[in-house]
Amino acid sequence: MTVRIIYCHPSDDSLTRELLDSFIEGLAEAGHEADVCDLYRSGFNPLLSAAEYRREAWYDGSLSVPPDVALQQEAINRSDGLAFVFPLFWTDVPALLKGWFDRVWTWGFAYGSSPLPGTKQSAAQPNAGRRGMKTLKRALYLCSAGNPLSVLEETGKTEALGKIWLDDRINDRAETSGFIVFGGTSRELESRESLRDAHLEQARKAGREFFQAQ
Repeated sequence: MTVRIIYCHPSDDSLTRELLDSFIEGLAEAGHEADVCDLYRSGFNPLLSAAEYRREAWYDGSLSVPPDVALQQEAINRSDGLAFVFPLFWTDVPALLKGWFDRVWTWGFAYGSSPLPGTKQSAAQPNAGRRGMKTLKRALYLCSAGNPLSVLEETGKTEALGKIWLDDRINDRAETSGFIVFGGTSRELESRESLRDAHLEQARKAGREFFQAQ
């Protein structure tokens, strides 16, 4: 299985980077191929342009997606699975990754139906059958969080993340989806170092097991 990995972290020196490396090791142990896109290092532009907004808001299939977006979409359709590795910023993905979703999850690819060239679909039925994006086998989020996992669960934040990340952003775009929060990673917490090995092993195990065919 080929797994497209969208990695998003501003620093090369981070626990999140170590989680990525362990996850890739797990994929390799299971015989999977990792295709990594580092959003910061690649210079991906997260800003939705006025032309892109018009295409989405008017469901205008006569407007093409930008080349950098097309490359992202093509890479997804060459893959069997999709993974996101990132830190939790203000109880969501980093702004750069949110911008990736804004630009790559386009109408005619991740949602909506594609009209004939030069025509527009009625805004009254914008979601009448997705076209363009293949249905992936697996999709997984791996997220480092400063707060302990128990705190995120007790305050309802993990439940909210599941609604956004799985129900909305993935939904039926993958046959199986899930997310793992590696909590307690704040540098002010003693748990950061004591949990490091367990976190790295959990990421490695996810690479080995989550993308296995059922």
